[in-house]
Amino acid sequence: MATTIIFNACIITMNERMELIKNGSIRIEDNQIKEIGEGKIQIPDAEYFDAEGMIVMPGFINTHTHVPMTMLRGYADDLPLHTWLNEHIFPAEARMVTPENVAVASRFAFIEMIKSGTTCFNDMYFFEDIIASEAKKAGIRAVVGESLIDFPTPSFHSVDEGIARGESLAQQWYGDSLIHPAICAHSPYTCSKETLQKAKVLSEKYNIPTISTGNIIRAALKNGTEMGLKAKSYIDAGELVPDDVVIGIIKERLSESDCKDGYILDGFPRTIPQAEALDKMGFAIDAALSIEVADSEIVKRMSGRRVCEKCGASYHTEFKKPAKEGVCNVCEGKLVTRKDDEPETVKNRLNVYHEQTEPLKDYYKNCGKLITVEGQDEVKDTTRLVLEALEKII
Repeated sequence: MATTIIFNACIITMNERMELIKNGSIRIEDNQIKEIGEGKIQIPDAEYFDAEGMIVMPGFINTHTHVPMTMLRGYADDLPLHTWLNEHIFPAEARMVTPENVAVASRFAFIEMIKSGTTCFNDMYFFEDIIASEAKKAGIRAVVGESLIDFPTPSFHSVDEGIARGESLAQQWYGDSLIHPAICAHSPYTCSKETLQKAKVLSEKYNIPTISTGNIIRAALKNGTEMGLKAKSYIDAGELVPDDVVIGIIKERLSESDCKDGYILDGFPRTIPQAEALDKMGFAIDAALSIEVADSEIVKRMSGRRVCEKCGASYHTEFKKPAKEGVCNVCEGKLVTRKDDEPETVKNRLNVYHEQTEPLKDYYKNCGKLITVEGQDEVKDTTRLVLEALEKII
């Protein structure tokens, strides 16, 4: 476990009492602050950093950003708002805002933020999926939302398409430890009442947590909860985390306040014993959703996926081709096939699914809670069918 001690620091705590520690220390373990106190914290084999004459404080939060607009800095300054927007900025964005430019400009913005001590920002722009990915790679916290507006933009051609992009962003990033999706209407003067109402409906639809087993296990490890520490002992030994520990972590998460109005479980339960344990915990399950896709189609979709080995951007040989074969549009890195996406690996995972997880369909069917939806070629079409099915039980 890597430990760093910052000492001789003037620490602005920003706690409830707004305490100022003039000669303090901070203990950091595995990139997490574990202790703050006066004097010098002594830990054997720790790495020490003398911060004499320096201030240590929480990172700044920029609450209003359009990060790719760093590429438009200084353009058409000192003009009235509507002149600046309608005659200069909107036309310039139509020419210049591309996925590639958004990625590069976002990286530049994050360098500036981090150098200035800004560790979190609230953003509304176009191609927010790219901004979110770049923020995640930079390790900076963000609230991101696709800018909904009544006229065509660089990232969508209609309000409904913009709503679909916003919904896709919410689905992709909901529950992430760093990236928090939001639904963003541009302004009262660029959005009709109908657009604002659509944004409100979409926001309310996603105001419940999506709980992924993998994410909450990582969070429990990070936060050092009782069940997280138990899971760590198995992971450190190279063993699978047993059901009783996973179930304990699920119970911890479902007991948090944000779950009181509902939740979506992703990746749990995977077996009938897990489903039975969930029932015994007393947490109500209203519906079990099964999105049906043929094995051959799953193999086709997953084995066609290509990932940039440099920046992590994702492509597909059929559904999302790069501009140049084998080369990333964003950073020009090499596109590779991950081992998890190789056909044989996918087939093996499907065999495990049919053996261990598929029996859950009968389990929930017998409870009258199974909902089946046919998976479509387009995510937005599958999403529409899922929401239509769920609305019947809400």
